[in-house]
Amino acid sequence: MNQQWIIDLEKAQIGIELIKNEVFQNKIELVSTENKDTLICKWLDKNAGIDLIGKKNDNLISMACRIQWSINYRTFTIRYKRKSGAKTEYEKRIEAIKKDYIYPGWTLQAYIDGKFDIYNKLTNGNSLKILGCALVKTKPLYEYIENNINNIHYNTANYENNEFIYVYWNDVKHLDGFWRYSKNEKKYFAPKQTKISF
Repeated sequence: MNQQWIIDLEKAQIGIELIKNEVFQNKIELVSTENKDTLICKWLDKNAGIDLIGKKNDNLISMACRIQWSINYRTFTIRYKRKSGAKTEYEKRIEAIKKDYIYPGWTLQAYIDGKFDIYNKLTNGNSLKILGCALVKTKPLYEYIENNINNIHYNTANYENNEFIYVYWNDVKHLDGFWRYSKNEKKYFAPKQTKISF
């Protein structure tokens, strides 16, 4: 197993726990599908791109979740092209939307401050901080990208040299279901948007 992949997975799990505690305040059950042995979790993760299943009472929602560290870029970041030529999340999601396959109903992006070390886990203990977090319905986000593909920003990033699309939150704040985390709000998570009430 690739060492960097292990680090990325551990970082993601730590980030998800922080999001559960701080953004959702544990008022919605969140279960990660990543790195689970059950067949349905593998399908949801690998084939549908669903990272999280959220449950409140009898209602379920699905989310794609990307967590980045150290700097708040205030964007939704989506893998657009792989150096290997393998299908990306962008290609899979567009195909799923057009063909009515299963895909995450929501896309969540979070930026977290905190240094991570594979040996010491978090080197600065529990002093993790959410720098920014936003949520939007997946279909309107991808439709926006498709309709504005010539004006979308691209960047080749990470250790694998894959190409990413990044969409500024301010450019899509008008989209259906867009919500941005703020500690100053009475309810950190906007339940009316997902029809899940606290």
